[in-house]
Amino acid sequence: AGKLLHHFSPLPAILDAPVFATYERLGVTPERAGGRWEFRDELRIMRFSAALVSALLCVVLYATARIRLAPLSALGLSVVFIVGTQIMSTLSRPYWSHTWGSLFAALAILLVIRPWRRMETLSVALAAVSISLAFYCRPQVAGTVVGLVAILAFSRNWRRLSTFVIVGSVCAGLGALLSVAIYDSWLPSYFFSSQVARGRFDAGSLNQYRYVTGTLGALVSPGRGLFIYSPIYLWIVYQVIRGWRSLSNRTWAMVGLAVIAGHLWLLVHTGVWPGGRGTYGARQFADVVVWFFLLSVLAVEALQNQWSTLKRPTRWAQVAVLSVLIVFSAFVNLRGAWARSTRVWKSYDRPPVWLTEGREPLLPQPQYWNWRHPQFLAGLLPHDAPQPPAAEDGSSE
Repeated sequence: AGKLLHHFSPLPAILDAPVFATYERLGVTPERAGGRWEFRDELRIMRFSAALVSALLCVVLYATARIRLAPLSALGLSVVFIVGTQIMSTLSRPYWSHTWGSLFAALAILLVIRPWRRMETLSVALAAVSISLAFYCRPQVAGTVVGLVAILAFSRNWRRLSTFVIVGSVCAGLGALLSVAIYDSWLPSYFFSSQVARGRFDAGSLNQYRYVTGTLGALVSPGRGLFIYSPIYLWIVYQVIRGWRSLSNRTWAMVGLAVIAGHLWLLVHTGVWPGGRGTYGARQFADVVVWFFLLSVLAVEALQNQWSTLKRPTRWAQVAVLSVLIVFSAFVNLRGAWARSTRVWKSYDRPPVWLTEGREPLLPQPQYWNWRHPQFLAGLLPHDAPQPPAAEDGSSE
C-alpha cells in the first residue's frame, strides 16, 4: 500500500541503469533543473541501450551459427536476421522488454547446445541463470524454459538436466522473494495482467471462429502477420520440414518448432496477437526469434549438404526465391525501424464490407486486415483520412 510501481517488469530498467549512469557522467540526463523531465534525452539513452543489447544478441547468434556453419555462412545468416526480422524493427528499438529477454534467452540456448569444454556443469548452471533473467524480463519466454528442459532431457545427460533444474529453481526462489519485497506478491503484477489471469482463457475457444482468424491474423494479416513482415521465416520452416531427414540435429528442430507453435497458440488464445498500441508488425513473435535462428542454422546446413545434388534449375530457383524473401524482409523491417510514418500508423481506410456483419466486425480488429493501407507501407501509399462530419445543410464545416 502506498507504493508507486512500474506496471511492467522492473528488470530491464535495472539492467539499463549502467547505461544511464554512463550518459549522466557525460552530461546527458533526462532530468532537468527543478525535477523537470526531458523525454528526448531519455529516448536517446534508451535507443543506445537497445542498439547495444541487440548488437550483443547478434554476437550470440553468430556464435550459435558457428556450431554448424562455416564463418562466412554464419556471418551471412546473422546479417539476414539483423536486417530482416524483429531484431531490426523491434529489439533495437527502445520501447520493449523483448530486447533483454531475447539476449538472455539466446545466451541460454547457446550454453545448453554448446557447453564449454570440460565445464559442462558450469555452462548449464549459467544457462539456468540466463533463462531466469530472460523470464523476469519477459514472462512470454516461458516456452523457451520448457524447450531447454526438453533438449536436456532428450540428451539423457541427467547430471546436466538436474543442474539446470536446481539452479533454475534457486533463481526462481530468489526472484519470488524479491517480488514479495517489492510487489507483495510472488510475481510482479505484470505477470498476472494477461487475459489468462483474468479468466478469459477458454479451452472451448478451439471451436470458435476467432481461433482461426486469430491464427491467420498472427501469421498472414497485412497488419500483424509474421510471414508478411518477415517472409524469410516461411522459407526457414519450409526448408526444415522439406529436409527433415537430412537435418544434423532433429531434436533441436523438433523442440524449436514446438516452442514456436506453443507461442502462437498462447498468443491466439489470450487474444494478444495484435500487440497493442505502438506495435510494429509481428512484435509478439520477437520472443521466439532465437528459435527461428536455430532452425535457420539447421536449414542452411542441410541445404549446403544437398547443394551438389540439386539440378541447376532448382539451384537458381532457390537463389531467386531466397533473394526476394531476404530483400522484402529487410525492406519491411528497416521501414519499421526508421520510418516515423510506420510508428504513427493508423488504418484510416474503411474496412471492406465483407469484414463487417451488422454492428460487430466479422473479423476482430478489422484494421489489421486491410491491404489498402498496411503498416509497412505507411507513408508510401495514399489513404482515406477521416473526413469531418457534414453539416445539416449538406455543407462541410
